[in-house]
Parts: sequence; structure tokens; C-alpha cells
Amino acid sequence: MDLTTAVLRRGIELLNGREQDKKSAAIAGIPKALAELGRTLSGGSDLFDLAQLPRTRLRSPLARARFLRQTNDDAWYKETVMDGETLPFPQPASELAAVDIQPAKVPDDEADKDTLLTRLESHGSLVPVSDRPGYDDLSVYQFFRLLAAVAQCGDSQMHLVAADLSGIQPFIHTGASWGALKTARARSFLLELLLRHFGREVTTAAGLCRAAILQVGGGRLLMLLPETAKVMPHELAVSVNDWLLKQAGGTIYLALADKEVTTAALVGEDFAGVWHELGVLLDEAKAVKFRNKLNELLAVGTYKYSGDDECQACHRDDDFEPVEHTDQDTGLVRRLCPFCDTMFMLGRDLTEYKYVFGWKSEPADTAISLPGISGDKWYWVGGDHSKADYRWAVNRYEEKNGVWPWLRADWVFKPSPAEKGEKPDIADFPYLAEEAKGANRIGCLRMDVDNLGLVDDKLVSQGLPAFLAFSTAVEWFFATGVNECCRKQKRLVHVIFSGGDDLLIAGAWSDTTELLEELGTSFHRYATGSDLSVSAGLFLEHPAYPFYQLARQSAEALARAKNYQRSCLPDRYGCGSADGCGWREGNDCRRKGNVVMFYEPGRDEKIRSGPPPLVVTRLVLSWTQFFEQVCEPARGVRELLAVPGEPVFSRSVLRGLFNVADDWERDWPGWLNRVQWNLSRLRVVCKTAETRARLDSLGTYLRNPEALGSLRSVLTWLDLEQR
Repeated sequence: MDLTTAVLRRGIELLNGREQDKKSAAIAGIPKALAELGRTLSGGSDLFDLAQLPRTRLRSPLARARFLRQTNDDAWYKETVMDGETLPFPQPASELAAVDIQPAKVPDDEADKDTLLTRLESHGSLVPVSDRPGYDDLSVYQFFRLLAAVAQCGDSQMHLVAADLSGIQPFIHTGASWGALKTARARSFLLELLLRHFGREVTTAAGLCRAAILQVGGGRLLMLLPETAKVMPHELAVSVNDWLLKQAGGTIYLALADKEVTTAALVGEDFAGVWHELGVLLDEAKAVKFRNKLNELLAVGTYKYSGDDECQACHRDDDFEPVEHTDQDTGLVRRLCPFCDTMFMLGRDLTEYKYVFGWKSEPADTAISLPGISGDKWYWVGGDHSKADYRWAVNRYEEKNGVWPWLRADWVFKPSPAEKGEKPDIADFPYLAEEAKGANRIGCLRMDVDNLGLVDDKLVSQGLPAFLAFSTAVEWFFATGVNECCRKQKRLVHVIFSGGDDLLIAGAWSDTTELLEELGTSFHRYATGSDLSVSAGLFLEHPAYPFYQLARQSAEALARAKNYQRSCLPDRYGCGSADGCGWREGNDCRRKGNVVMFYEPGRDEKIRSGPPPLVVTRLVLSWTQFFEQVCEPARGVRELLAVPGEPVFSRSVLRGLFNVADDWERDWPGWLNRVQWNLSRLRVVCKTAETRARLDSLGTYLRNPEALGSLRSVLTWLDLEQR
């Protein structure tokens, strides 16, 4: 039994809760240096001598993102087995029952190292290795994965290798409106696949298990390799960038950097310096990109002379053999380049699939070829393929040799044949707009975690284990959590991409708006015990609006949300004194957590006379304002409309309330009179005391000057539903 297998089996033994003596097969041969690393990772516990794990819960790694002066309550995970479909939510200690935790039982049959790691990931991701403060947020899986990665390097010098994709957004959004959803989702998937292919190629060629892949997602890859394997990723990066240049014309680039590290640098304060140097090297690589390929970039080739001959998706116009597609709805013939044709077919198949397959030689079916270390490799998606050489199981853990888990947000709305009147296919923008409530509009939603630069600076000074535990917890939300929110209500949306720390979702305007509330609520619950927040931007348009413009406008909405700074008002926001607060910067608060819904390009803020609470924030809302001053009032008006036997709350009433919002924003002194006049008109036609009570509640909201800053968002939401 080699050292890496011994380390992984020791993790399985601990999960089984077995009584083992020091001469156990998994303990024999553990070098003193590796045992010392284990003690350092766990805060002093000699885990190789323990018979079972500490009977405690795993603290949420997100709690490391704290910047407020006062101490927040910690949040803890319930011990459970990860299934890849359900997001585990941490809870405050006061909400957790004091139970005797029984470690999950794991079979002990023969398996390869990657399968052992899969068992540790599914059964040990929510089980702590230590109960010591400061170390109790490191799981069994994270602990033994890092030990196994170090063990694989043996006595060789270790190298931390980082890869980062540059130009992701332009690459994903390139394309015409026709087939935009299919091709955008396929391009996003391709970039995820490219990084996982890169990691698998390097580790397989070096004879390593996947423990060497420390992080993959969000356009980033991080590996720990021995000295003997450090050249492999650089050689493969050259081939990958040649392929990207040919397929994407220089839009996207894979930057690579590596740095020698020691075990002390991985787990101590010195890791901050290592991480900074890696970042500098990556920035330098991105700055030069295809500098050594200028001749190819500037070469004059054979081009088409007619717009009808260019690719009608990416508008490529060099000399290629076009592939024709007939639109089933209009009968129009579309001409695509071979790459866009493959992306179109891949987007079609990324609707119902369980695996991502890999072949070492070209299969008979359609497949994507990616450059490898020992020749090209081919990939596709589907239900099951017995002849594949290896595979990824999507959103689940399968304990089979050659099968690796892959958690990804891949929700896509697929109408039934009865709804579509034809073979089931991915819903397009016209269908989604038609199925939306009220107005025929589509929405484009973006979300992004705030202040990750501040958080990363804090985490890297605490060592690689803290950084990896935190990143994994964030990744769970943007993969499993986003899928779960979409799946529960069968949302009329498509996840274009969601991973790392951000997402892009497009679909029916009503579902994207409701999903904005659901995801915001879910993230705030998930981030219990931390100061972590997300910002979001939502943009609505007609279904014929170009997708790349949708993506651009939603990016502007998100930027507007993230760039908005509020004055530091500690007493008002319940922060206590601002002294010692990590968010305070001069008189401003660096905390974000903002929402821009129904973004209108070019519309600026209006400033009323008076102190900061009277600033009109009709575009930028905090999550508290969004929940309390938009979502709650909107629900209240819907309840008012739903009272049986009462007159319909017409759009003319909404227009009257829009006038109230206009009067208040321009600081007209008669705005309160207009509120009273509108309420009096409605009260006259009320037939029941229940309706009058609901109307009085609405009146309380309308007379609140602070809430009126959010009134336009409420009215826009209701007006779109009434159309």
C-alpha cells in the first residue's frame, strides 16, 4: 500500500469510527513530517493516533469572513452525507439540538485512490477533524485531501500551480440572437470542461490521484504537483492556447503560473506571500497573452466576401466549410462554422444528461476534441456510455473507478412535448417571454459575492487550508444551491453559468425577479455567522433583444450595485461603534450587499433635501430595503387584489401611485396629499372590513418617507404583472 492510499484509508477508518491500533495498515509507514503536518492542520491533535473523530459539528468556513467589531454567532453544519443535489445550510448553535453525532458508515472494500477520495468527499465534507477553536471548520475531506496531495509529492520539491482563464465573458456572450441560449450555455460548459480536462490530463500523466487538484471552478484551477511533474502543465498550456487561438480567435487565454512551496508555507502565514507572487505571475501572463503568436493573429487569410457566407452565430468570415441548420419555427436556413455547430448541438444535449464522458481516441459519435499531453482527448455528455474511458458524474457521487464527481449549476427549463407541440427542446426566449406572468419580457440576472479581495487577503494569511475550505463552501452555493432554487419551483430560466463566486441566469422576467428574491434569501441564510454578502443586478427587455446586449446591460446593473457606497451610519445599521470595523473607510462603508432591479440605463439617482435617509434609491437598494420595502409591499398588494368580491386593483390606480413616487422624488411638498387622495378613492369602493384593514396597512407604507424611495420598484413589478 503506497503512502497516498494509506492516508486516504486512514480517513475512511476515522469515518467508520473503528478502534484501530498504531500498527494499522493505514498508519504504518506514515513519515514523521507528514504526521507533523497533520498535527499542524488540526491545531495539535495527533489524528494518526485517534480511534475516532471528535464528537462535534463542523463550523461554517464562511464565518472567517468577519469584519465587524462585534462577535457574530457561529453557524454549524448538521452532519450528513452530501448527495450533490441538496445544499447543506449551517445553523446557529441555538437552533441545533444537542445530539450524539454518529459518524457515517462507509464500506471498506477495495477501491482506487480516486474512489477513496470520492467517499471522503461525500461522507466527510460535513464532519470536522478537530474541535479546537480556529480549526473546527476544516472537514475530514479537506484535511485528508490536502495530506494526500502532499503525500503524493514524496520527498520531491512541491509546486503550487495556478491556471486562470482570461476573457471568459466575451467568449460566452459572442453570438447572434438565434440559438443564443444554447450556444452561450455550451460555451460556458466548454470552459468548465477545459479546466477539468487540464487538471485530469496533468494528474493522470504524472500518475497522481485527483487530490492534487485543490480547486477548480469560476475560471480558476489550482494544483499541487511534485518537481517531476512541473513541466507538464506548461507544455499542455501551450497546446491549449494554440487550440483557443484557432477556435476563439484570441478572445480567451489560459494563463499559467507556478511557485515552489514547502509544507510550512502551505499552512502558515507565509502562504500569503506565495499567493501574492502567484497572482503577480498570472497577471504578467495575461498581459502578454498571445505575444508569441502575433504572426498568426495578424496573418491575412482567405475570407468570405458575402455576409450570407459568414457564420451566423459568431460572424467568423474566414474560409470554413459551413454547416446548415433549418429553424423549425420559421423554416429559415442558418449557416454555422464547425465550432458553432458543435456548440449548438452541445447546448441541445446539455438538457438531460448524467455524465460527461471522456475518450482517449475519437469516438464514432459527435464529440469535442481538446489537446492533451499524449494526443487529443474527446468529450461529450449523455445518459450512459459504457465504452467511455472515463467520466464525470454530474451532481452526485458515484464510487466507481474512473468516475469523478462534478458539482455544477446546470438548470435549464425544458417544456414538455405537449407544451411545445414537438420533440422536447430547450425553451427559447420567445417561449419564455410568452409563459411569463403579465408582460412578455425576458430578464437577465447577475449575482456576485462582494469584497472577495478583502476576504482573500484575510484568508491567505491563515494558510491554504482556510482558503480552500472557504472557497469550497462558496462553490457549494453557486452550484448546488442555485440548482436547488431553480428546481423547486421549476423556474422558467436557464443557468448560463454559475460557479466560483458569480452567476448569470436568463429567462422569463417574472421568474428571474422571483428567483432574485429566493437566491438573496437563500444566500443570507447560507452565510449565517459571517459578514459575507452578494450584490445583484437585473435587466428586463423584449425577447428579440440581442443576448449579448442583455448580458452587457445586466453587467452594468451589477456594477451599479457593487459600486454604490453608503455613508457609514453605525447606529442606524445596527453595527454599534465604527471603531475597529474592518468595513469602514473614511466616512464610507465598504460593505455592499446591494440590489439593482429593473435596471434602466442612464437613469441617475435624485437627491432630495434632507439627511441621507431621504436620498432617493430607486435604482440601488440594500437587501434589507429589497426584502422589506419591495417584496413585502408587493405581496401585500397582491393579497389586496385576491380578496373575493372586491373590485380589481386597476392599472389606473398604479398610475396614480407612480405619480406619488414622482412627486416625492422631486421633493414636491404635496406628495402626502396625493397619497391621501389615492387611498381615499380606494377606500370608497372597499366592501369588506378585511379589505379596508389591508388598505390601511398599505397606507402606512405609503406615508413612510424612507420606504417611498423603493416605491417605484414595487409599482414596476406590479405593473408588469398586470399587463
